[in-house]
Parts: sequence; structure tokens; C-alpha cells
Amino acid sequence: CRRCSALCGITARFQTLHTQRDSVKASVLNGSARHSSKRCSFCPGDAIDLAELHGSLFVATHAHDSTPPPRRAPQQTINMRKPTTYQQTLDRLKTVGTRELAVFERAVASLKDRDDYASTVTDARAALDTLVLDPDLFSSRRASCGGGGAPLLMAAVGFKPLINDRYEYVGERTPVALRRLALASAALESFAREEPGRRAAARFADLPPEPPVGAAGTTTLTLLPCRDRRRFAADDPFAKAMPWVRAAAAAPAAAPEDVELVHPTSSEPVDERKTLQALGLWPSATLRLRGTAPPPPPPPQKSLAKIAVSGGIAGSMEIAVTYPLEYVKTNLQLQHAAATTGSGYRGGSIECIRATVRTRGVLGLYSGCGPWFLFAGPRSAVRFAAFERLSRDAPKTPFWDFTCGLGAGACEAALCQTPNQSIQIKLLHDASPAVSVKQYSHLPFFRACAAIARTHGVLSFYDGLAPAVVKGALTNSVRFVGYKGITRQLDGPPTPLQSMLAGGVAGAVSAVVSQPVDTVKANMMGLDAGRYASSLDCARAIVRADGVTALWNGGGPRVVRVFLEVGLQFALFEQVSRLVDGWW
Repeated sequence: CRRCSALCGITARFQTLHTQRDSVKASVLNGSARHSSKRCSFCPGDAIDLAELHGSLFVATHAHDSTPPPRRAPQQTINMRKPTTYQQTLDRLKTVGTRELAVFERAVASLKDRDDYASTVTDARAALDTLVLDPDLFSSRRASCGGGGAPLLMAAVGFKPLINDRYEYVGERTPVALRRLALASAALESFAREEPGRRAAARFADLPPEPPVGAAGTTTLTLLPCRDRRRFAADDPFAKAMPWVRAAAAAPAAAPEDVELVHPTSSEPVDERKTLQALGLWPSATLRLRGTAPPPPPPPQKSLAKIAVSGGIAGSMEIAVTYPLEYVKTNLQLQHAAATTGSGYRGGSIECIRATVRTRGVLGLYSGCGPWFLFAGPRSAVRFAAFERLSRDAPKTPFWDFTCGLGAGACEAALCQTPNQSIQIKLLHDASPAVSVKQYSHLPFFRACAAIARTHGVLSFYDGLAPAVVKGALTNSVRFVGYKGITRQLDGPPTPLQSMLAGGVAGAVSAVVSQPVDTVKANMMGLDAGRYASSLDCARAIVRADGVTALWNGGGPRVVRVFLEVGLQFALFEQVSRLVDGWW
């Protein structure tokens, strides 16, 4: 009662509520405990309404002068299942009118400079939770709390010190205080969860910035034991790298002679005045302090069989989408042969598509697709497995990505791509307007292969091997170095969309670069390959007949197809690999 300050039967009512131990803390925090209207037994002439108990008692009174009751503050709720940040919990703590809030914030801030903050916070939270969950209302007032920051923190929440890190609660014993203590416990929980990340970030906050991505002459150092990768200029002195080494090892007194080179091995002593390149730390190296824990073991290597299966599945799925563009591209590349008969698709890609659909229907765009569907899986499997095997022990740098891509592309071209494209191009050439008498295109796939072998010999399946190997090595080197370079700049593994865009950009660049080689290869694999003495002679004949730009015939549809092809391959490969790892 506001008039006589009596609590009447409210204390007994609140104590009964506290016996429900499973929900009492949520009730105090969320203000879900309620009371109905009662009459003051100590002051019969003054009617009161105990409207609600929101962790504190809001008493609405009708005084003798009939003044209106005070308005109740809006209820603040806390989702007990969703962790809140330290600052969010402090904001809720302000809503209950905590006068000691500034003292509490200063006490918590003092823990940020102490190494024993975790044990102090744990002990303080245990003491607060014991009070909040006490069914006998503040009967368990004594608790222990260790650490140098404990006296200030415990005083901020209402405890006085005794002896030997023991404390006794001497604050208010009201529902308001209970809610304040519960919120203080939640704030300490949030602080303990956020503090390790803040400390880790603070070690690197005042250190010099990295050179921009792609800057010439930069080197990447892996700083152990935190495994932080850091870019430096190759001509930076080692003194510039030392602050990062100290921060990574959390050892402010580390000296250059304490640094150990894990890779590459260097017998030259570390000298702060020498550049990273002179110390053998270029293009990459791993640094750690002597006596620290050894570097973590490398991630387990994937089985080559799993990689081959994942690549094969991804390649088979991709070719079903992109083959019509390959069909258009090949027909346009054969324009040099078609020009000798006065026929061909002089209107470009659109005319080729219209003519094919008009004469053979939509499925005509899949003419000659047999070898592509037959070889798509093996091609992709060989490419990804070969790159993985070649790059397994190589440094993760653009140069080695380019080199391993060359080897993977050459393997793919020699084992799968040359017979695949040789058969497909012969079938498309036979079906094109450049050939009046059709020999193979009307036959089923395997019968057409047998007829080609009888007419031109089995070795004709390897016509154009040299330009195919050159083109395959060149395109795959550009694709892998582009894809790996883009995805390494991302935070964490790439998403499917990121994989597709990174692979598509790398593929489009490789298509533009290798288009002249691809045009020569297509003509060397055609039915008129015997007209040319060599790949160089074929290139000269094309340029002599139609000009230099003829080497880029079919470049438009090829760039679009390769963008989709490589983007889909890398995106599907990443996703299929995860599925295969789960199944296998």
C-alpha cells in the first residue's frame, strides 16, 4: 500500500510462485508473474490494485484525493532460448531502473584487462543464479568468488566481502532486485561468450594493413599457431612482419631469433633488416615461434577415386545443358570448308539454329552428341583427378595452379577429349551443308564410329591431337588459376552461386584466349583434314581464305557455352563432392 507501505499477503504469494523452480527464472526475467486485485488489511480506508508483477511490483493506488494511478511502464521480455549480446542485456537492465548500472558496467570493463576473467564470471554467475532460483527468497545469500576483479564485480551486484573470497548479499530483497540479478547474470553470460573473440581481434587491431589483393611483388605468410594468413610485400624488411608474428603467438616479447621457419626450410638466420625475399620467405612461408605447439595436421586428402566419381557425375550433368551451343560453335567453325561449296551458315549463330530447327527439329541441335555424352563423364573425371594429384604437394600459388592446370588439361585432351571431339566433328561435318553426300550422320552412333574407322582408319580418331593437347592444356590452366584465385579471396568455402560465377568468368577468359587454337583443331579433325600438311598449314589456309578474324569463328557461342560449362562444372563438382563424401 502506498499509504502505509505494507506488503500484506503479497510476500506469501510471491514465495509460492518461487517454489516452481523449473520456470521461476524465466518468470522473473519475462515478468510473467501476475497478481489479482486485493485490499490492504492494514489500511482499510485505502483501496489498492496490485495490477501485475513484472519482476517488480507496480502498485496502482487510489489515494484519498482520487488522483489517477500512475501508468505502468511497458513490459520488456527476454527470449530465454536465443542468446543476447552483452549490450542488449544491459539495455534491458536499464529498464528496471537500476541505479547501480554504471558501477556494474565499470566492474565488467575492469575484467577485460585480466587473464582470470573467466573464473570470476563463472563464480559470480553461480552466486547470482543461486539467489534468483532460491525458493525461500534470499535465504542463500553467501557465495564465493575468486579472481582479482571479484570485489568490484560482487559489490556492483549487492554483495559485501567477508574473508577468503567469500561474499554475502546485502542488497534489496524485493522482486525488483531479483529481476535485476537475473539480468546481471545474463549480461555476464553474454560477456563471457563475446570476450574471447574481442581479445583475439584486439591483438591485430593496431597492426599495419595488408597490401591490396593482387599487388605486384606480394608474398603470403602463414603465421602460426593461429594460422592467420597475411600478405606482405616481398621487399618488406622482416621487422615489419614481426608485430604480426608476436600477435599471432600472443607473445609481446618475441624476438627475431625466436622465429622458426616451417616452410620453406632456410638455413639463413632471421635478420630484421633483410627483406622477406632475401630471407627465403617469398613467394610463401610459414612462421612460428620456437617452443610453441606444432602446426595442426593438414586436412585429410580426398581419395582420387571420389574426386573422379564426383567429376564424372558433374560433367555428365553439365553437357546435357550446354551441348546445343557446342553444336552451333562447331558448325560455324567449319565455314571454311563450307565456303568451297558456296554453302554454310553465313547469318551466324541465329541462322544456324533456325536452319537446324527448320530441317531437323529441336532435337537436331543434339546432332553428334553421342561422343560428348559418352566422354563427358570420363573427361571431367580425368581433369579433376589429374589436377588434384598434381597439386596435392604443390604450394597454393597462382603459378602452381597454372602449371598443374596445364598438366591436367594435357591428360584430359590426350586420353578423352581428342577422340571425343574427333568423332563428333566428323559427324557434324558430314551433316553440314559443306558435304553433299552423307556417309555417317544418318547412322546410329556406334555404327557411324565403325564406318569412320573403316574409311579413315582407327588413328583418325586422334586427328588433331597436337592442337587438342595445346588447347586443352591452355584452357584448363587458365580455368584453374582463375577459379582458385577467385575462391581463395572468399571467407570460407564458396556457395554454389559463387562457384558458378568464379568458374564461369575463368572459363570465358580461357575461351577467348584459346579460340584460334580451337578453330584450327576443329578443321584438323574434320573430314577434309587431309588437305592440310600440319596445324600451322591449316591456320595459314584459314587466314588466307577468310582473314585473321576467321580464327575466332564461333567465338560468341563458345564463350557463352564455356561460361555455362565451366561454371556448372565447378558448382556441380563442389556439391556432388559433398554428397559423395556423405555416401562413400
